[in-house]
Amino acid sequence: MVRDGSGRGKLTSGPSFAIFTALRTSSEIPITRSKGGSRMYAVIQTGGKQYRVAQGDLITIEKLEGVTGDRVEIASVLMIADGNQVTVGQPQLEQARVVGTIVRQERGPKILIYKHKRRKGYQKKQGHRQSQTLLRVNQIVTGATGDQSL
Repeated sequence: MVRDGSGRGKLTSGPSFAIFTALRTSSEIPITRSKGGSRMYAVIQTGGKQYRVAQGDLITIEKLEGVTGDRVEIASVLMIADGNQVTVGQPQLEQARVVGTIVRQERGPKILIYKHKRRKGYQKKQGHRQSQTLLRVNQIVTGATGDQSL
């Protein structure tokens, strides 16, 4: 890697450069760059957090009621984008929803909480594991007239 005056390194040699060169010159694997692309996605809100999801995505969210294989509908859709067409709710889209399937119920990594007061001999150690749901997004339903799902 060679440094120029801008502070950024130029890729001129090394294993990464060789791989990039091989891919670039290969006619079998086209390299395309797209900003966002035309893949449809939605922004949903669940568990007090917002997630950007697309069809086929696996997301880990706060625990939802249900067992593995259950169908879940999330009606709190804040935005849907399909290519250059973006629909934003105020604050939510009325008819839109995201349909998914629960893959598994699990618990997140252990977080340790340690409290102490100096010079008082007080120490407290506590652990916590958050319950989570792994969800596969099956479908994004827009709810537009004449166009139920994309």
